[in-house]
Amino acid sequence: VVNNRTAYMTVPEVLLWIFFLGNVLEELREAWKHPTLYFLSLWNWFGIISQIIFEAAFVLRLAGFYTAEPQASELTDLCFDILACNSVIMWSRVLVILSNYEFFGSLLIIMRHMLRDAIMFLAILLAVLLGFAQALHALQNSTRSSGEHASIFEIMDMLFRALFHENQFDRAAAFHPVFGEILLDLYVIVAIILLLNLLIAQFNDTFISMSDKSHRMFLHSYALRAVEYFKLESGFCLMPPFNLIPYLLYPILFWTTKETRARSSTLIGALLFSPVLGCS
Repeated sequence: VVNNRTAYMTVPEVLLWIFFLGNVLEELREAWKHPTLYFLSLWNWFGIISQIIFEAAFVLRLAGFYTAEPQASELTDLCFDILACNSVIMWSRVLVILSNYEFFGSLLIIMRHMLRDAIMFLAILLAVLLGFAQALHALQNSTRSSGEHASIFEIMDMLFRALFHENQFDRAAAFHPVFGEILLDLYVIVAIILLLNLLIAQFNDTFISMSDKSHRMFLHSYALRAVEYFKLESGFCLMPPFNLIPYLLYPILFWTTKETRARSSTLIGALLFSPVLGCS
């Protein structure tokens, strides 16, 4: 869909929005029935972010239909740009299927704890970046500084890129002929040598400690997923976008009993998945 941008909706795009609607209803239903289990899952938070991006793209797409040119083309391009960025999260959701296998499930549990370490590292790094950026930005106001003044965001971008060895420390004299180079050298020692090595050591410690108990944690998370998807009281569980079918049939099923609705849902599921089961 994102590779074939058109001013009008194509059939694949319509199917995409239908799948999106079904996925939203499924996420809302799971959050309503099992709120604690839902918000404890890391993958559900990825789903929430993905749904927000989808909703923003859908609003932009509709706004493009009711806006004159050239604003309509700009809104359409922005819609597809947002959907293209959402592909990163959408493809990562494939890992949810692999998490049912112990090998991948155990690795994903370890990755989740390493991600927590990375977030804590970024919080410390942000404090260091703000400190050095504020110092360099203030030094620019000195009468000894030369060259054009950079904004604090440009300075933070320069310091952040230094973590990936994209150094621009030749600009040290532009901040201050004396303290500019001293501060940048100190930043290299603190951020690149100390903090990055601390992060690597923490990753190694987390991997070793979690590897010993990853099997038990996998069984625990597997049991949580089993409880989350166990919906005996609601009948057969249909995956998006097929979960829209009961909503379309709701005016008819509303006048029937609960047992009849459950049997109807099971029948719909059997009709939908019988070709796949028959081929397998």
